[in-house]
Amino acid sequence: MAEISGNGKGCGQATPKMMTADLGLFNQLLEMVDGDWSASIQGICRHIHNHFDALGVSLTVYDRTYEEFIYLDYSINPGLPDIARTIGITVNRDTAIEIVKKIHAAFPGILEEKIFTGRELLDILDNYFGGDETKISTVTDRAGLKAVASFPVIETNRRYRCIFHIFTDRDVNDLDRALLDRYMPQLDVALEIVFLVRELYIKATHDGLTRLLNHKQGEMMIASEIERVKRNKMPLSVAMIDLDHFKSVNDTHGHRAGDEVLKKVASILSDGLRKCDIISRFGGEEFLVGFIDTDLSGALEVSRRLKEAVQLQEFCSGRGNFSVTISMGVVEYNMAKHPTIDAVICDADNKLYAAKSGGRNRIEY
Repeated sequence: MAEISGNGKGCGQATPKMMTADLGLFNQLLEMVDGDWSASIQGICRHIHNHFDALGVSLTVYDRTYEEFIYLDYSINPGLPDIARTIGITVNRDTAIEIVKKIHAAFPGILEEKIFTGRELLDILDNYFGGDETKISTVTDRAGLKAVASFPVIETNRRYRCIFHIFTDRDVNDLDRALLDRYMPQLDVALEIVFLVRELYIKATHDGLTRLLNHKQGEMMIASEIERVKRNKMPLSVAMIDLDHFKSVNDTHGHRAGDEVLKKVASILSDGLRKCDIISRFGGEEFLVGFIDTDLSGALEVSRRLKEAVQLQEFCSGRGNFSVTISMGVVEYNMAKHPTIDAVICDADNKLYAAKSGGRNRIEY
């Protein structure tokens, strides 16, 4: 079976795609490098928490290149997790990172040196809780939050933004900032481990050009999903995607233009997928996608949107404007038909070959 779409166009420039880290794997790698890394940063947070007489202290690391929060640790008063649960928040690292991401999207100033109090603090809470007055009053009255002080540290590092956030039921002053400076030597050493492992993690698991998962990591993650599907019987679909006539792009517009096409197409595909889905650069101009908990019908619906989005994108080079199309082979995982990860990828690849042979700019399934 095959499906062909129409011929619309739009215009835009290739931009870096935000990458989502596997924080579980990232933390495991950190522990392999130095088992004391986390205890060191946690200890610093606890010391600052106690010396500040604060409600809590967090340290957040933001990767400016990938526009991603990669690490967070904290120390908070014992009673706060129980209060948080009354408004549906379970306090842990993953939740804390999601909270920071959501607030940063609306208030990027939380990564700058600033004290949020009064109306500014209420604006943040109002935005985060969608105007729910009960939840806001729980934070301000029951928990006692009156101010959040944002203090950047290790500011000489151009790639990473490291921020202490101090949560208090009082005003924050210059003496508090001076207290932070006492911990800088220890913090510098601990964070260098985080930075080092971050670089190792990226090199080991991601493609340098598109910033997607690399071939090996993509296969590993889909193989892991197959094992999960065997247990929970949820659907899983897989697609192989190939850029049509990509050699002619390089020949006509140059390899630099070809690289920009790959980056932009990777971004379009990634933007069109959910966070839980898997996408990797499989080869030169090929991409592998895993549609999690999605049957063939759902995967085809998304695939059509992805194909159209790529076709609508217009590219610009010194030799004129141009557009590209993609061909796709999509299959739903079947335990009897696909005993291994290789079998399901081979099936999707055969469907992709049929799409290419059938005229390209098609989806075969």
